[in-house]
Amino acid sequence: MLPNLNLKIVNLAAKSNAINTQFRVKFRTQDNLYGFSGYKTEYERDIPNELVTRDYNRFTLALNKLKIHDEALRLCVNFDIEVVATRSLGIRSVKQTNY
Repeated sequence: MLPNLNLKIVNLAAKSNAINTQFRVKFRTQDNLYGFSGYKTEYERDIPNELVTRDYNRFTLALNKLKIHDEALRLCVNFDIEVVATRSLGIRSVKQTNY
């Protein structure tokens, strides 16, 4: 678990009340303790709606509640988080990726 990891995303267009937004996260780790150089994907799924809160144009993603193995989060591990936001209005949608 990541006890204090929440990610805040701001919608600068301020249209969050009219547009449906779904978030997907990819959480990868790199182990420096044992000399591994590549990243390993630990979690890659849509974020459940109950872990996303919205306050006007600010979204908070409760990444600390994702089910990620404790072993992947030990000391000497770097991590990389990729978030894809899919914004939809009617039949149209667009994806934006943030690292």
